[in-house]
Amino acid sequence: MIHIRQLHKSYYTEALSLHVLKGISLDIEAGEYVSVTGASGS
Repeated sequence: MIHIRQLHKSYYTEALSLHVLKGISLDIEAGEYVSVTGASGS
């Protein structure tokens, strides 16, 4: 079982700050399958 609460992820460069995850919460129960894809399908 996996529990994720209020996950945040950002990438920083000298020019910008990119917030890619903003407060994501997720529960994955035993035996469940989960897939995450981006805009490009990868």
